[in-house]
Amino acid sequence: MAKGGDGHNKRRKVSHDQLLPSGNIRGSFELHNLLRFKQHGGPEIKAGIDELKNFCAQIAANANSGERDIQLKVLKQYCDEQSSSHGEDQDFSDLLSTWALGAQNNDDAIFGAVPAALTQFFRTISSELDFREFGLSLCRTLLKREQLQLVDRGLSAPKSKAFLTTSCLELLSEIVNFDGGAMVGAVFSRRDFIFKRFDTLLEPSSRKQDGEHERRSIRSHALKLLLVCLKYLDAESKEEMISQARLLHACLKGLPSDSPALIRDVLAVFKRCIIDAELSRDSKKKFLNSNNLGLLAQLYDYDESQSSHDEADVSRSVRDMIHEFLIYACTSRNGISIPQTGWYPREFNAERQSTTGSEAIDLGLESPYYSDDFSNSVPVKNSILAAFLQKLNTGKDTLQAELIVRIFEYVPELVADYFCKKSKPLGAPRDDAEWRGQFAFLFSIINLPVPSNCGWHGTLPSTPPPLSVVMESVIPRQLDRASLHQSLKSEDDVMVISAAKILIAIENKLERVLSVFKDGDSKLWNQGARMLRETVATRHPNFSEIVAAVQRADDVHVREALFQYMARSSDGSIAYDVGPALQRTISTLGNSETTEDARASVTRQLASLMKLAGATKSTKWASFVYLLAYAAAHDELKASARDYLMPKLLEKAVLRDEKAFWALITALGTPGTDATRVIASLDNCISRVTKQPVKYFDISNGDVSLVACCLSEQWTYITDAEASLAVGLFAADFFARLEVIGEPTVILDNLRHVFSGNRQIMERIEKWKQRPPGTLIPAPATTSSLSTPTAEPPRASTAAEALELSAIFQAVQPIPTSLAKLTTCAHATLAKLTHVLSLPACTYSERTSLHLLLGEVSETFHSFTIATPNTPLPTIVPSLAIFLLSAITNPADIMYSTANRFLLRSPTWTPLTRLLPHWTTVVLLREPESDDLAAPFTGVNRWLDVLVSGLRTELDMDLYRKSGVFERLCSLYLAPSTRREARIKVLGLVHAGATVVDGDGGLSSKGADTLITRVGIREWLAVVQAREAVEKHDLGRRVAEEVERMLEANKGSEYIDAWERRRAGLLGDQGTGQKAVQTS
Repeated sequence: MAKGGDGHNKRRKVSHDQLLPSGNIRGSFELHNLLRFKQHGGPEIKAGIDELKNFCAQIAANANSGERDIQLKVLKQYCDEQSSSHGEDQDFSDLLSTWALGAQNNDDAIFGAVPAALTQFFRTISSELDFREFGLSLCRTLLKREQLQLVDRGLSAPKSKAFLTTSCLELLSEIVNFDGGAMVGAVFSRRDFIFKRFDTLLEPSSRKQDGEHERRSIRSHALKLLLVCLKYLDAESKEEMISQARLLHACLKGLPSDSPALIRDVLAVFKRCIIDAELSRDSKKKFLNSNNLGLLAQLYDYDESQSSHDEADVSRSVRDMIHEFLIYACTSRNGISIPQTGWYPREFNAERQSTTGSEAIDLGLESPYYSDDFSNSVPVKNSILAAFLQKLNTGKDTLQAELIVRIFEYVPELVADYFCKKSKPLGAPRDDAEWRGQFAFLFSIINLPVPSNCGWHGTLPSTPPPLSVVMESVIPRQLDRASLHQSLKSEDDVMVISAAKILIAIENKLERVLSVFKDGDSKLWNQGARMLRETVATRHPNFSEIVAAVQRADDVHVREALFQYMARSSDGSIAYDVGPALQRTISTLGNSETTEDARASVTRQLASLMKLAGATKSTKWASFVYLLAYAAAHDELKASARDYLMPKLLEKAVLRDEKAFWALITALGTPGTDATRVIASLDNCISRVTKQPVKYFDISNGDVSLVACCLSEQWTYITDAEASLAVGLFAADFFARLEVIGEPTVILDNLRHVFSGNRQIMERIEKWKQRPPGTLIPAPATTSSLSTPTAEPPRASTAAEALELSAIFQAVQPIPTSLAKLTTCAHATLAKLTHVLSLPACTYSERTSLHLLLGEVSETFHSFTIATPNTPLPTIVPSLAIFLLSAITNPADIMYSTANRFLLRSPTWTPLTRLLPHWTTVVLLREPESDDLAAPFTGVNRWLDVLVSGLRTELDMDLYRKSGVFERLCSLYLAPSTRREARIKVLGLVHAGATVVDGDGGLSSKGADTLITRVGIREWLAVVQAREAVEKHDLGRRVAEEVERMLEANKGSEYIDAWERRRAGLLGDQGTGQKAVQTS
């Protein structure tokens, strides 16, 4: 350099403004000049790099297509000249040399500017097809070792130089994203450089640290690189990345400090690229383990207010997004839940059979073999979800509670495990949100549906699920009796209502569970249902506590909820008189200050009280009649009166049928009726009828409601004139309506005769004589109109309603050949077996009883064949033998003593005409020796099964007719105490009689003919159908109709027609004879 005039060697000051580019790049040579490698570096190089970045950004943002094309041609020409295929050592050799020089000279400005310019370059050319080959070549160049070392240096920059790290992360993201992820495999193969300290870059920053923005920027760019890798990586590479536990842990740990938009992108990529991807379940479980799920659940506490307006510009809140993600991850087919067996714990053998020896008493579920040892811990298959659920807070967050409920609905096996680990009782009510939230959570658990087949795959197994597991779904252990009792005693009305509602939910859940248990095909299911009901009862508050809560309650809504629970849980065994509660309810209605909402609540209380009155045995008839009278005046209560009050009146024979009930209701609702005096009289009459029904049955001859007969009798004893008039006018209205519905006029006129001395009552009677009342009430949907006195004929079942009787009646078990057709050879075999049992060497415990049974069967066969040679033995003998065999070999059988006593009665069962009456009397009329409350009903059902099994041939039918079996069992059907199951079995016996076979095995008409002509089965079936219609037992009615159809189809038409003509002739002759006697 030339010396100055002063002789000093001074450097000339260079003006950098003249070296900066003008910004108007029109040729590739200008880019060459800007980016040419210079050893000295300095601001000029930094300015040139920035100019390239701005030029690329200008191209991307330029809306003028013509100018943009020119700029792209310039850039393309420069790329071609800087391409390795053009003779250069590497693509963009000048720029990359400058990058290396910046690193060598520790020039952070240049070192950070190069990757930023390359990032913008990739963004510009990513949508231009002409640049694809160069872009891929440049990517490969940047992934060489020399450049990766530079990238690694940028990623390792200190926190104070965060811009170096972010520029490198952005460059890597663009490389991965270029050409639809074409280079993702190459990037992942260099993971030793790129992901070496990635977990450090993903570490969250504290909100109180200095440089918060820079730290968050590093994490956000690192997350974006991770997401774009997950987006394009193949399954194998994804699984390897998932195996890097620290990497994903750091990613999830810092999500609460990220922006809502970034969280949304993270969850979307995780859902699409991991959960829904074709990855192994083990890899998904590694990613969504209990710890990672717990980290994700921290987003439920995300503070939306901490984000700026730009960051929070998303359509949904973070809480909603994470809630949806966790539900999908835990409950979808692609999620981490694995198939399970519901209420059956892991490795529980539901098809196991008891190994109880034949000499031991089978205790069923109470035996050690079926021990229920799941009270403290329940082995589950979904252990990850089980551990995750323990980390959620159901009391403070409704969304977390909803998440648990959704998981429980999808994976029922987790319910018992959850409450085994969280067994702390709910405790006394507290006025805080956490207690109320936990209470609501338990309510949601109880309302969960019952798993199909209790969670077992296929059909119900032979063994029910452990009852301790089922109990946690019916009434969780947190909801103990003390907590419920304290809730009922609370002074907070809302809490008392909530306690009543949750008790009702428990009853509903128990009913649904018992309906599943009812479908079980083994006695273990029945035993399990009984034990489950008993266990639930021990967790319920005492009924006295509910009554005390009712008495304390002043709010009508509280009483409504409590009455609803009392009515729902009442099974007829409690002693409760609804009278005091009824008086309090009626007084509330009489208060003029009662609001409309309160009146509606009180009306619903009355409906519950009606159900209680119909179910309990302690309700006085005065309260019962008062409810009837109130229902008569309020149409909204008439349906409840029909459903809950009418069955008891019909059961006690107070009224004749449903039409008589509606006649009583309408008479009570007649304007001008003095309800108070009428109620007192009806109370007296109904009490007398229930105590002495036979007395009034003789008066009515069974054709008039007994309460009408008693009302007529007791009217003469009313001394008060006003009461006598009120009751007499009511009786006139009631009798008129009874006459309209078809009850005999002659008997009703005799009952009206007592009123002949009272002019006002007789005027009312004459009024109804001249103008009978028409339709008494607007008939409800399930009641028939009362406008006509004659009942409608039974409606025949349509083809769509036709029942398959084989599905209703149990299949008749085949009889062993050795008993079904006893021949001389079979008789000899029985004799030998009997002899073997009598030997001292026989050690069978029940050999004495079995010896008697086989001996009596053999002797019965011998006696029968001698008395009636060439006649097969009736089927009832082998059927009874099978029944006795099952009884005498099981000392716990309720028929054990009865069966042994019968075997000691006689060495032979002949004559067989006495066999069936004897057993029918023993079963129906004698009290069973077992203490089991269900013993009478069980004995009847088993004897009916024996009778059905023993009725197969014409010979069997003839024996049943001679023994009077059908008459006694048809009477049993109509008895009020007979259960539905037994009634169906009686219809099954009639069906068996109508379908007997002849000697050749073909269907015979003799059975149906005998039932019609000798038993009067047609009339009986008509009574049955009418009764079932009154009691609203649709199945019984339809079965009776189907049996009647089968009877008519199998009858001998000619024989029955001839019999009907002879019968009509005899009736005609009797009528003529009676007229002649009257004339004479």
